[in-house]
Amino acid sequence: MRCSGASGAHCSPSRAVLATGVALLALAALRGRHPEAAAPIARALVDGGVGLGCVVGALALVWRGPVGALPLALALLVLPGAGATPSTAPRAARALVDEPPLWATAAEDAPRPARLFRPAFLHGITDGLEDTLGTLGGTSAWRWGIAAARSEHPGRAREFDAVWLAASREGGALLARFGIELAILPATLVEPRKLTELARRGEWALVSLPVTAVAAVYRGARFAVDPADALALLFAPAGGTNILGGTTVLRGRGEPLVHAGKPLPCALVRWEAGDLEVRCTTDAPGHAVVTSSAVPGWAATVDGAATPWLTSDVLRRAVRVTPGTHTIAWRYTPPGLGVGGLVAAVGLLGVLALLVAARRGRDAPPPDGN
Repeated sequence: MRCSGASGAHCSPSRAVLATGVALLALAALRGRHPEAAAPIARALVDGGVGLGCVVGALALVWRGPVGALPLALALLVLPGAGATPSTAPRAARALVDEPPLWATAAEDAPRPARLFRPAFLHGITDGLEDTLGTLGGTSAWRWGIAAARSEHPGRAREFDAVWLAASREGGALLARFGIELAILPATLVEPRKLTELARRGEWALVSLPVTAVAAVYRGARFAVDPADALALLFAPAGGTNILGGTTVLRGRGEPLVHAGKPLPCALVRWEAGDLEVRCTTDAPGHAVVTSSAVPGWAATVDGAATPWLTSDVLRRAVRVTPGTHTIAWRYTPPGLGVGGLVAAVGLLGVLALLVAARRGRDAPPPDGN
C-alpha cells in the first residue's frame, strides 16, 4: 500500500489498525492450539476487539466527524486501556506468590529508611539453576537477593563516584557517616569485630553496623568551596579522616563551628519519596543533616519558615538550627515543572487550533468559478 498526497496523513493509522487486526487473528488461532489457556486468550480477544473498534471509531470521528467530536474521539482512545484493566492488573499480592529475598527478610526490623552496602561482586558462592534463571529473568532473587551493582549509571551524579572512590581508603567511615547500617561483608570479619550478624550465605554475612542516624544534628562544621577539599577532609589520602564524627563539611564559605560532641539523632516523623519531615533537638547551634541527595528541587522549612539549605558532606543536605527542638520539613519539586507544564499547555492549544483551522478550511465552500 502506497501513501501519497493528502491520504498519506492517514496511512500510518490505517496500517496500525490493520496490524492490530492481524494480531487478533493470530491470537484466535493460538486459542485453538492451546485449549488450556482458552479463557485468558478469549478475554484478550474481547479486549482487543473492543479496543480496535474504539480506535476505528476515533479515526472516523477525526476524519469525517464534526469539529466538536474531538473530545469524544479522545475518550474512545482512552476507553480501551481503562476497560482492559481487570485483565492486566495483578490478581494476587506479590507476597503471596513470590518469596521475599533473604536480605529483605533479615532487614525487616531495621530502622527506616534501610540502607545497605554490598560489594561490587561476591565470590565463593555457586549459583544454582534457580539463581541463574532468576538472573536471566531480571529478578533480584540471586546472591542475597541484591541486583548486580551498576558502576556506570547514566543518571547518577559524578559526586557519588568521587565519594565512593575517596572512601575506598576508609570504607568504614563512609558507612558510619552516611547511615548505611546494613552491609554484606566477609564472614571472617563478624567475630573479630563483634558485628551483629543477621544472616549468612557461603563466605559472606549480612551484618548490622553501629552508624550515625540518617537524620542528625551536627554541632561542628567546616566549610569547603571545592568538593575535592571536602573529600580530603572526610577521607584523608593516607586513610582515616581529618574531621571528628560530629562535624559536617558544608559547601561554600562561612565561620566554622567548633566540634561539640557526637551527632544528635533526629526523630523521623515522615520519610517518603520527595517528602521528608524530622524533629531534631540540640543543646548548641548546629546543622540538621539528612542523608538524602543534594540536588536542585528540594526546599526546606524549619518550624514552618522557609530556610535555605546547604550541601553537606558532598552528597547530603543540611539546614542551620539554633538550640532547642525544631521540626524540619523537606519537599521536592522537579525543576522546571511549572515551565514544562506551561509549554505543554501552549502546545496542546496550538494543536487544537490547527485541527479547528484545518476542519474549517475543509468545510468552507469553494470560491466562485471553481
